[in-house]
This record gives sequence, structure tokens and C-alpha cells, in this order.
Amino acid sequence: MRERQYGNKVLDKALQVIEALGCPEYVEMSIDELSAALKIPKGTLMPYLGEFERHQWIEQTAERRWRIAPMVTRFSEGARKRFLNARVEIDKTEKEHLGSGYKPEPA
Repeated sequence: MRERQYGNKVLDKALQVIEALGCPEYVEMSIDELSAALKIPKGTLMPYLGEFERHQWIEQTAERRWRIAPMVTRFSEGARKRFLNARVEIDKTEKEHLGSGYKPEPA
């Protein structure tokens, strides 16, 4: 079966913006720096920046530099907590089964 290739240029550009601002070396970037780093014209970037700012994913500093906003931290923290909670449940289930003589089959 042939694997499908999906592409969405708008979404791709939007994710490039978040990824660029999320890199440790680019904690805060001006529109000029973002444009140069992503090779996307400033006029094309501005609607993305405005929309991400409206949804509180990025914010603009007093120095007119862009950075990741607390929404991204809350989003990633929520995902981390769900993963940790799932891991705790898996560990609990494994201990219950191992305590009762359950031995998983080798993979």
C-alpha cells in the first residue's frame, strides 16, 4: 500500500514560527530575525504572529521582540502530567500483576 503524503503549507509555516521561537538559541526574536531565519517575508509572517498572539501562544515584548507565551508552557505541562499519570497507572498495574505471580511473555 502506498503511503499518503499530506501537505498543508499554511500549517507548515505556522508550525515553523512556533518551532523557531521554541529553540533555545532563539528565546526572543524580532520580526526581521524571524523572517531571515525562516526565509518567510515579514508580510507573510505578521498574520501568523497576530493569530498566535491572539490565542496567547506567543507574545510581543516591549522591545517588539516575539517569544513563546505561557500558553505553550501550560499546554506542554498538561501533556507531561497526562503522560506521568498514565505511567503511574501502568506501573501500578504491572506491580499488581507481578505480585500475583503474573509473568509477562517475552517480546
